[in-house]
Amino acid sequence: MYFLEVGAVMRSSSISYNRSHSAFSGIRPDMVDWESALENGSWFHWTGITPALTKGSFDTLREGLKLASEKGIQISADPTYRSGLWQYGVDANEALTELLHYSTLFIGGINEMNEVLGTTYGYSNEEFIEASKKLMTAFPSISKVFDKIRTSINASWHKIRARMWNGEEFRETEDLDITHIVDRIGTGDAFAAGLIYGLQQFDDYKSMEFASAACALKHTYQGDVNYATIHEVTKILEGNVSGRFTR
Repeated sequence: MYFLEVGAVMRSSSISYNRSHSAFSGIRPDMVDWESALENGSWFHWTGITPALTKGSFDTLREGLKLASEKGIQISADPTYRSGLWQYGVDANEALTELLHYSTLFIGGINEMNEVLGTTYGYSNEEFIEASKKLMTAFPSISKVFDKIRTSINASWHKIRARMWNGEEFRETEDLDITHIVDRIGTGDAFAAGLIYGLQQFDDYKSMEFASAACALKHTYQGDVNYATIHEVTKILEGNVSGRFTR
C-alpha cells in the first residue's frame, strides 16, 4: 500500500509508503521452492523494492538469485532505491551490492549507479558511459546497462528516451513527448517490462524504443499497471502518436 499526492505543473507529486506488516514483508526463504519456481525459467527480474522491506524478503530474493545464476538464467536488476523503505537496520548499499553480483543486465540510471558505487557522476552521456564502465568493472557479470531518461518540462509534461552501454557501443533513442500525464506511477516498471520483452524479440536499439514507447503509454493510464498491448506499443514505434479514435 502507498499513498500518492498527485502534483501538477510546478508542484511535485509525493508518495508515502505503508508496507510494514504486509503479507509479502513476512516472506522467508523456506516459503519458496526456488528449484521448482525456476525449473523452466529463462529470465529473472528483480527490483530494489523487495530487499528493502525486511531481512526475510532480502534473504528470500538472494536465495532465488543464487540458484538462477547457477542455472545460467538471464538476471536483470532494477535497483529502484527508495530511502523510505530501508527501515530494518541493513545498509542499502551493501545489500544491493551483494545482489548485483548475481545480475547480468542493469536497468537503472545515474542515481542508481551512484548509490551502489558511492560515486557522484552527472547526467551527461559521457558521464553515463563512464559510470557504466565503472559498474561493469565492479560487477563483471553485468554485460549491458540500460537507462530511461526523463526530461521534465513540468509535472504534467515529460519527455522520455532510452540509452545504453554494452561495453563497446553507446546508443540513444529519440525523445517521446508526453504532453499530458495521467499518472506516472509504474512507468519505470513499464519501461523495464518493455525492455525485457524487447530483448527477447529484437536487437538492443529496437528494444529500447519498445521500452520507451511502453513507458510513455503507461503515463496515459490511471493506476500503477500498464494496460497497453503489444499492438498499441508497436503503433507508437511506427509513429502513430496522434491519439485519434480507433473504431
